Amino acid sequence: MMKIIPFNKIELRSELSKFLNSSFKELTVDSTKISMRTIIEEAENYLENKGYKVRVLTKGGTVAAIATGGWGILAKAAHIIATYDPEIEIRRNLITGNVDIVKMKK
Repeated sequence: MMKIIPFNKIELRSELSKFLNSSFKELTVDSTKISMRTIIEEAENYLENKGYKVRVLTKGGTVAAIATGGWGILAKAAHIIATYDPEIEIRRNLITGNVDIVKMKK
């Protein structure tokens, strides 16, 4: 696993490029210098522009969907179907403040 603390978007994209070309399966991005939202948006755009199929998840997202009732469950199901069989998952962890980027397949 790689762990980085990017200071700006350019550095984040550079580290994503290194991660894609490495044998590492997981990259943890610390959101102390850049907001979690910016990290996720930049990573998702960068990876999709490189041709990867990407899914963005929130740790505990299924529990939140169930707690919100029918619409939450339908929205979660639609999201899973729309991003079926992703190559990369971007996992937002609200507890640690980190974003994990995980290669799902080679």
